[in-house]
Amino acid sequence: MNAKKLTIVIAIMGIALVSLGPNLPQDKKDFPAYVVKVIRDVDKRGGGTTGWTKAVALDRLRSGYELKTDKSSLAVVVFSDQTKLIIREKSIVTIRGEVQGKEVLNRDIYMDRGNVQFNVKKQEKEQFRFSSPISVASIRGTEGMYNSGGTEDFLTISEGLADFTNSISGRTVPVATGETGHADSTGGIRSRRATDDELKRASGSNNNGDEGKKDEGKKEETKTSSGIIVDGSFGFDPTPTAGTASTVKIDLNKTNTDIASVKFYYRAKKTTEFKSLALTLSQKVATGQIPAADVVADGLEYYFEIKLGNNQMVTLPQAGASGPTSINVMAPVTSTGSSGVTITATPVFSPSPIRSFANLGVRLDLSSVSVDIQSVTLNYRRESGAFKPLVLMMSGKVASGQIPGIDVQPASLSYYFTIKLKDNSEVMLPSGGESSALSLSIPPLRRLAPAFSTLKSKNPANVRIDLSPVDANITGVTFYSRKAGDASFKETQMTVSGKNAAAQFQASEIKFPRLEYYFTLRFDDGSTYTVPAEGSTAPVVQSVQAVQRELRIPGQTGALARKVVVLRWNE
Repeated sequence: MNAKKLTIVIAIMGIALVSLGPNLPQDKKDFPAYVVKVIRDVDKRGGGTTGWTKAVALDRLRSGYELKTDKSSLAVVVFSDQTKLIIREKSIVTIRGEVQGKEVLNRDIYMDRGNVQFNVKKQEKEQFRFSSPISVASIRGTEGMYNSGGTEDFLTISEGLADFTNSISGRTVPVATGETGHADSTGGIRSRRATDDELKRASGSNNNGDEGKKDEGKKEETKTSSGIIVDGSFGFDPTPTAGTASTVKIDLNKTNTDIASVKFYYRAKKTTEFKSLALTLSQKVATGQIPAADVVADGLEYYFEIKLGNNQMVTLPQAGASGPTSINVMAPVTSTGSSGVTITATPVFSPSPIRSFANLGVRLDLSSVSVDIQSVTLNYRRESGAFKPLVLMMSGKVASGQIPGIDVQPASLSYYFTIKLKDNSEVMLPSGGESSALSLSIPPLRRLAPAFSTLKSKNPANVRIDLSPVDANITGVTFYSRKAGDASFKETQMTVSGKNAAAQFQASEIKFPRLEYYFTLRFDDGSTYTVPAEGSTAPVVQSVQAVQRELRIPGQTGALARKVVVLRWNE
């Protein structure tokens, strides 16, 4: 009974909106949507407002409105063309739409995190988009599910076809019926055959809200003295913003032993004392929430302490408190232009944590600005050199773009925004522009690990470096190595082919018990970078196997006449 009544109400709304269309002026208008079903705790927030209110059935959502679903909650949203969205638990979505007369110009569903099942009715010209900090899904007449998890996004198509783009790398793959697209915060993107469970959830036959298991973005690995490899990938959800609680998650499923407990140690940058947070462990995935009061600009330094099943303690990264890793924490920025317009916005960069030499997505939501915006330009520079302008793409009042990986170099990136309003006046964000530019911390490059053939003393060997994690054109690699006992490093020019570099060592260059090395990358813009950054002062040490030598000396006289003396040693 209730379902029939609800369908009639929706149909009447649709007819009313369509019938009024010819009488409206042919300028651009919001394309509204309606909440038609609410289960448990669902909140809404109007564009430009800060407070949340309870959402109820038949609420009208104008362009720029947000919906938030709590645990075990759900909201169903319908547009006047009967396009339907089912917003699953623990989701935050921003709904935008624009129509001119009867023609739908655009609709965009933005998610920082969440899971939305959709059935999009085909429009002649419109491209319906789902987007997040790391991906964009362009939909037309398609049914499926879009899932954003902070460091990985998934798009499953149960009927139709979509284009799936990684906003960080700019790469696009088609996702057809029965397929799932996967985009991650490193710029990677691919499509594969969808699992039965993914297709069930995409077509609506499974309503449990399970978003599936996902890896996080940043990875660290260490090896214990007993040979146990501790491999963890970790990330934050949502991207840390000052004054907002953030969940930290570390996935240790690739660790080849049991995990007893995990602690997260963190501190604000430029402070000395670490705070500890005992994470909740489920199988080999540990999670915990950093209190809002502790998430402060301009960033956090942190490390993990992992207790293994054999009671051995391991830290990630290995240096622990003496060499923690870090993450930027963004904060709202306010500025007033010459025309009196005040703008407050929070820049968002992805992936988070930021990776050096990886394409860096940027997003600036200006929905709260009351006047029209012509353009937004991000001005940025490395630690030295002039500022470079990057004109951002506009979707409504949300500006987004991508800084190429070659410019995301350690140890920092300075930036400010130039916002051009409709009256041609400009607002600098922050107000001082270049003179008061903001700064992002960029970590050292640690993702390139040379792979050696067996290193055996006085034997030739090979080394190869996979350069694919670097989003920049590498023109040359110089490898510096020294064998045990040498004072100076030997320089070897590696052969670069595509995203791989390779070199050979002569037998005379390999000696027990170790080989020390570092290498330098050369880029097509003339810049260079050394890995590790300390170069010859703190080279990487690689163990070398010994060659066992043996000398047999036959006894000649006395008690040794019938014996053989055997001398063995390593070299």
